[in-house]
Order: sequence, then structure tokens, then C-alpha cells
Amino acid sequence: MLTGLNRKTVKIAKWDVRLTDLAFIAVFGVLAAYFFLTAPYGITEVDEAVYQYYDYRLVTGDRLLADDWNFSNLFSVFTYLPYRIFFAVSGGTEGILMGFRYLHAVFKLAFYALIYFSLRGYGLWAILAGGIFVGTDLFGVKTVSYYSVCIFACLLAGLLLFVKKEPGLPHTAAAGFFFSCAVVAEPTAALVWFAYGALVLAALIVKKRGKQLWRAYGFILSPKVWTGVFIGVLAGAALFLASCALLFTGTDLKAILTGVTQMLQSAGQDPENGVSTAMIRLNKPLVYAVLYNRVLFILFFAAFAFGVLFHRFTKEFEKPVFAALAVLYAAMSVKLFLTPAGLTGAAAGECSSHALLLSFLGWAAYVFTPEKNRRMFAFLVFSFAVSLVVDCTSNVTFACMLLIGAVPSVILLRDYVCAFFAAPRDTVTKGKAKDKRGNKTNAAAPWFCAVLCALLVFIPLYEASHYVYMGRLYETERIFVKSDAPLDTAIPEGALKGVVTTRALAENYAGSLRDARRIGKTAKNGCCVLDFAPSVYLDAQTAVNEPWLHFFTDGWKGEELWWDTHPGRLPDVFYIPYETLCYMEFEDDTYEAKMAYLQSVAEVSVENGEAGYIVSVDRWVR
Repeated sequence: MLTGLNRKTVKIAKWDVRLTDLAFIAVFGVLAAYFFLTAPYGITEVDEAVYQYYDYRLVTGDRLLADDWNFSNLFSVFTYLPYRIFFAVSGGTEGILMGFRYLHAVFKLAFYALIYFSLRGYGLWAILAGGIFVGTDLFGVKTVSYYSVCIFACLLAGLLLFVKKEPGLPHTAAAGFFFSCAVVAEPTAALVWFAYGALVLAALIVKKRGKQLWRAYGFILSPKVWTGVFIGVLAGAALFLASCALLFTGTDLKAILTGVTQMLQSAGQDPENGVSTAMIRLNKPLVYAVLYNRVLFILFFAAFAFGVLFHRFTKEFEKPVFAALAVLYAAMSVKLFLTPAGLTGAAAGECSSHALLLSFLGWAAYVFTPEKNRRMFAFLVFSFAVSLVVDCTSNVTFACMLLIGAVPSVILLRDYVCAFFAAPRDTVTKGKAKDKRGNKTNAAAPWFCAVLCALLVFIPLYEASHYVYMGRLYETERIFVKSDAPLDTAIPEGALKGVVTTRALAENYAGSLRDARRIGKTAKNGCCVLDFAPSVYLDAQTAVNEPWLHFFTDGWKGEELWWDTHPGRLPDVFYIPYETLCYMEFEDDTYEAKMAYLQSVAEVSVENGEAGYIVSVDRWVR
């Protein structure tokens, strides 16, 4: 089985190298080739270019908090330095998307190595856990984003807290620091920290009263561990605030206070983020979102509930219940394979990866394992907490943050398999196997464990084939529009240089690029794009004159407030693309409505560009 190679070593030079190390190197090489060879394929204009747009604003003089009023932009403190280096070396934004795609591939490979060496004692299971984590392509966005920073940072925190048996102050403080990085990327993750503090306090009260409840989880609920994590959180917060003060905010206190106020208000009003998102999700309960018109989902969760709730009374049926979960999991993976990622109107679109199902499978393995790995279970609970908070208050796809739980889930499944193989073999055929505590258990036949391991190995292969399928049959730039056109046209110039997409999208981008270059030559005081089309800014290389990317959630009040706060930065060019690339619906989304507003505040002249209207401001009258 997958544990057999762990103890075997070979002599290479003067070092004893485990055979699993050689297997890791081989898989690492395959993943590296896969990441770099597939990096050019597909455009995600709606989301991907916006991540470079955030850094572009900072590099060209805008200030975080003061000029860009968007919580999603906070993660750019992590990507600012590599963007600035790219900008300095290349002298512009030519090929910036491909540059960051390759950088993201390097990050993923580095995390794969980190996961393997952190869990090296688990042998091939460590290779599998890391492969599932880095090999999952959640949305086809192959660049550093706010949710990828959150996932990576939480994984680092989890590895530091839950893998080492006795983590010291440096480990717990480092875990707190990395968790603060996750909070910068996804601010609502801070709620997980407050919940953790409440649990530690509750455990302390219970201990003082002489009770031993939660005693088994002292490795994470002790005040000593909490103190170490808190020190790291404070260090991360201090470093972030110092970075903002020194690099990104300047000294314009009025603009900073206005920006922060607007960001906090948008958390409650923006239909894609914050409190309103949580209410939308609550109004559409999990049962409806996940089970709607999906028989397989209903059967899976029924089997899961049966196994967990009645495990105490169903030890004789342990193997059949878990077998049913594994088979249903495989069936749902195939079902999701045939569902477009990001299809928000469907339950399967809300669970566009296997993360939710794999985590539930890991939870079931913990319940059914005689020798419970409480550390990995706490790691899995941590991933559930982050997913619950972030996925319910952000515009990321439901349960995508549970990808963190892929690592502990695989290890819990490993414990389950090993527990069954540890049963006395002479009693397996009689069905009278007992665990170490003397409890009767339904020992697994070798075929069952082999099937379970095959399902786990199937996951990375499924992810790779899913990406190929999506790339061939769907336009990745507009994820809702089905297209039979292949990705066979490479973009020769511009910010998207090197990207391979469909011929139609490449031609559309070529027109947009020529329009952007016209704007860059004529806009003396900056441009405002009235759509979710950030690549126009990257190609025009002109100043940005808006608080965020045209979120018309409250009429034009946001834009007007930003212009009032920055009176010397009224744009002299507006750009309105002919065809919107945005999947979100805004008020005043029509060309007529946009022009009506512009004509009410300025004297304008309109030219027809190749991919949109170029609106020049002759004189402001507002």
C-alpha cells in the first residue's frame, strides 16, 4: 500500500535518501512541467487582470486606503515588490499576466515541497496531500490573488500549529504571523481569531473548575499556545500598518479616513462582499445551495450523517458506510467534472472543486478511526472555520477555502486505512477483528483499502483532465458563455502577451489594446473605464481616476465622492467597452445610462473605438 516505501532508503553520495523522496522528486517534476506548459492557456479578464491592476495603481503613484477604496486590494502588499521589479526591468506592463502566472507556478511548487517535507514521515501520503492541494485549479485563475494568499497563509499557519508535536514559541508566533497575512488578504478571516480566543478562554474556565473537558485538545487550546499566536498576530499587524504608512498611504489623512470609511460601508452594501453576501447565502441555505436538484449530493450527505450520528450504534456497518461515502464521492467528482466552474446558478457550481467533499470524507475517516489523530482533525476544523467565515462574506465560490482541509483530510484517510490494516489478519476472514482497545471492528479487506487509495490518486488526475476539458469547451474569459472554439491563438503584444486563447477573444483584445494605446496618448489627467475591464489601464499606462473598478452599487455617489476628495484628478477620458466582460450586474449598466450621467456633469465628445467608445471630456460642469 501507500505506506510501504516509507522506511526504505537508498544511498546517494553520502546521504540516505528515502524512496519516497525519489517519488516526490518525480511527481514534483511532472507538476512543474504541467504548471509551466499550461500557464499560457486561457484568459480570465474579469478577475485575473484586476490583480495586476491593483499593483499597477500602487506602482504608478496611487496609495492604498487613500486612493483605492477596495478591501480586495489589501493583498497587493504581498505582490507589490515583484510587480515593481517587473515594471522596472520591462519598463511597462508588456506580458505582465504571463509573468505573474509563472510566479504563481513557482509559489505552488514551493508550497508542494513545504507540505511534503513537513509531512515527510507519512511517506507517499505526504506526496498525495501536497499534490491535491497545489494541483487543484479552483477557477482557472492561475495567478496570485487575494483568496490564494489567504489559502497559502492559512496552510502555513496550520502546518506550524498542528504538525509538530510540541511547537515552541517561534513556531506559534510564526503561525500567528502567517494568519495575520491571511487576514490582510481576506479581512473577515479575523473572526476566526476571535472565535479561537473565546475557545481558549472557555477551556481555561473549564480547567479551573476541575473538569477535563477538551483536555485532549490542550495542544491548541492552552493559554501558552494562544499567547505565542497572539504575538505573531501583533507582529503581522504592526508590519502591515508600517508598510501602509511608509509605502502606500502617504500623509493625506482626509483621503485615508474617507477611503477606510467607504471600504467599511461597502462591506455592508456591496452585493459581492461583506454582510450582504452573508445574508444572501443565509437566505439561500446550504441545504438548498448544495442539494438542489442533485441526487448524488443528497445520498452523500445522508450517508455521511448516518455514519457520524449513529456511529456509536453501527460499528458492524462501519466498512459499508465508509465504502458508500467513497463511491459517492467518486461519482460526484465525475458529476462536477461535467459542470462548468463558476456556474453560480447551479449547486455544483457553488462547489466547483472537490474540496468540500474531500473534507467531509476526511471528517468521516476521523470518526471511523480507532486511534484518532486529534491534531489533524483540529487542522481540518480550522479549515472549516476559515471557509465558513470567508466563503460566506466574500465573493469567492462557496467552499473553495476548504482546499486548506485537503492536507489534513488525506492524512486522516491514511490513519483510517492503516487502522484497518493493523487489525489481526487471522480474524479478518471471520469478521471478528478488534482494535487496540479490544472493541470489535469490521476489518477491511485489502480490496477496499486499494479502492480508497485509488480514489485519492484519481483526484489529481481528475483535476488535470477537468482543466483540459474546460479549456477546450469553454471560454475562460467569460465563464458563463459556452464556446466550441479551441484555445489556439497566442496574443502577440500587450499586457496579455503570450496568453493563448480563442481567436475571437484574441481579436477582441487586439481592438481593446489599440483603443488603450490611443487613450494613453490623449489622456493627460487620467482615464476612467466604465466597466470591469482592468487590462485597458495596464495597456494605456495612464493614471487611474476612480475609487474602485466601477462598482455602481449606489448610483454614482462613490465616483463623485472620490472626485471631491481628489479635486485635481478629474479624468479627461472615459472608456466604455462595447461588450461587457463582467459577470456581475450593476445598476446603470447600459451605455445610454452611462452617457446620460457623463453629459450631466461634463461637456463630452464621443469617438467609436475598435472595442469601445472613447469619451473625451472637453469641460467639466459639475
